[in-house]
Amino acid sequence: MRQDVVIVRSLKGTHFTGSLAQHAMETENFTGLGIDDGVITSIIVQSDQNLAWDLYIWGTDGFDDTDLDADKLFGFVTFATTDGLRIAGANQYYYTKHDLYIPFIDLDHSEELHVGLVNRSATAKNAGATGEVVVEFVIERGK
Repeated sequence: MRQDVVIVRSLKGTHFTGSLAQHAMETENFTGLGIDDGVITSIIVQSDQNLAWDLYIWGTDGFDDTDLDADKLFGFVTFATTDGLRIAGANQYYYTKHDLYIPFIDLDHSEELHVGLVNRSATAKNAGATGEVVVEFVIERGK
């Protein structure tokens, strides 16, 4: 693997495990980045359910803040249900976005990526084993 690239991936039983109603968000801090800044170039999602997803990238573990001066959003990526594909009509749905350019800075210097997963579908995301979601980020290190 190139040394200027970091890959961070959620764990199905640890991250994004709760149920999510339409437009609700679950937040996670992806630890162990080893960096405080970079550029997200690709996002890969695997999901038990074919739902419409938004992934928000925040600057701190405060995530979204109603104080517009304190809110530190770096960007978001949207996946439609039509983006979700299965292999042979079975198992999980795959969603990918490449050629992204989302610069971020971990403003609380915790070497974490602060992510919010939002369900945009009218169908709720299931909790637990039938609602598993894994998100993977490909990040180029900051220079």
